[in-house]
Amino acid sequence: MANITGQNPIRYCIDKINTSSYGVIITKSGKVKLTAQAAGISGLYIQAVQPNGTDIKFLFRTDDKSDWFKLNASGESEYITSKTPYYEILSQTGNSVSELQALTNIPAFTGKKILMAVSLSTRDPDNAIPKMKLSVKAVSSSQVLTHTELSPFYELKNMGYISEIRREAETHGDGEVKLYAQITRTDGTSSDWIDYAKVKGMTGTQFRLKAEYSVKGLDTSSASLTSANIIYREGGYNVTGAASSEIVSWTQDWYMNVKHCRMSIRHNALTDSEIAAYVCFRDRPLNIQNEQLGIGTGSRTSYQLAYPDGLKYDTVKLFYDNQLITGEYDINCEVGRITCTAPEGVIIMASYESGWGEEDWQKMNLYSHDSHENYELSEYRYSRPENEYNNTQSVCAVKIVMTTSSGNIINETIGKGTGKTQTYKLTHIIKDGNISIYDNGTLMPRKSYTVSDDPQYVRIAGTSGHVLTASYEWISETPIIYQFAAVFAS
Repeated sequence: MANITGQNPIRYCIDKINTSSYGVIITKSGKVKLTAQAAGISGLYIQAVQPNGTDIKFLFRTDDKSDWFKLNASGESEYITSKTPYYEILSQTGNSVSELQALTNIPAFTGKKILMAVSLSTRDPDNAIPKMKLSVKAVSSSQVLTHTELSPFYELKNMGYISEIRREAETHGDGEVKLYAQITRTDGTSSDWIDYAKVKGMTGTQFRLKAEYSVKGLDTSSASLTSANIIYREGGYNVTGAASSEIVSWTQDWYMNVKHCRMSIRHNALTDSEIAAYVCFRDRPLNIQNEQLGIGTGSRTSYQLAYPDGLKYDTVKLFYDNQLITGEYDINCEVGRITCTAPEGVIIMASYESGWGEEDWQKMNLYSHDSHENYELSEYRYSRPENEYNNTQSVCAVKIVMTTSSGNIINETIGKGTGKTQTYKLTHIIKDGNISIYDNGTLMPRKSYTVSDDPQYVRIAGTSGHVLTASYEWISETPIIYQFAAVFAS
């Protein structure tokens, strides 16, 4: 017997924990099949995403009773087993993606209905998941190079106003997809078939789509329509593109020569929208009191004001023998003429303001901008040039112009995938939540990403290390003015 002694304790550890995961997909007889009713099979079109540490393998069979086989370099059958191809069999003997992509002729598939088994495996399911899509390149004995599909009719509620139709198509080689729309008008008649990009602004009660596919050779090109979505608003209302709104202050006469203006605006944070400040300086108007126009005749008569230019309508007051008259006369502001039926012999007088010039808005310069927790503060300044300065301009007003915009973004790079769901910030705000995400150029299914409550952020489960890009229509956030104040100085 041996004695074990020592001062150091014995330590036990696990050198490596195996967290690998795999799955096997097998088509069922009478369900999903690769049907090759053609004169020949020229290859397989495979879209695969295989991050590091992942693998995809394939086996095939011609019916439920035949053995499972792989394809050799000539596209012939190389039989493997008659047993169900569990993961161990598939991973050790199946075809790889690269082996299948290299095939240019597959005689083993010609004239047969093919069932398939696929294994997908990963060493770390938290970081990397393989994906794949497979289709057959068939050579028909009577080649069909064009095809047309019609959709059913879809309702447009409450005389829908069509904003646009968005489509996603996949083409290879010389393949082409054309999409058309037909609109049913409110009187029940139908429009001609219109290119999908030209239906913007149309209204109707229902619509349908027509897709036309064409290729020049089955071996060299393909065409498919991935999706088509119509965007419309009920009731015929639609707000898109750039728009602007204004806030104009009261016009104030400071009764002194004014040269400088400073304005502070407290507003929300701006994304793709703008705020601009303007100031207007005008000459002090004439204040005419008790101008005598003439003597009443008892019949309808017109009287001319002495200072008609720039007459301000709401300042005119008419008097008969010093008695204020309301609602019994007409004013022509263009020529400065008052028409009334005054009793015979009364003295007709008027008080009014004239000399009001046109507003000449001058854009103010942004002097400073500060960001705070719940708002932003912008300060604007303007000083009249010396050669325009005089002592008569004392009437002032300020104006705030808020401008919004919209547009389209194609293939904006937003980051790299991590294999886990992550939040990514976009450059702009997504309009109506519609966005397409691409993983290394491959369109991701809609379930792979979600738009956050803040529509400038999107959560994506992208493949680790792959570049993520986004295409979407954007719209700016509406500016909100919380408070503004203007100061004038001579």
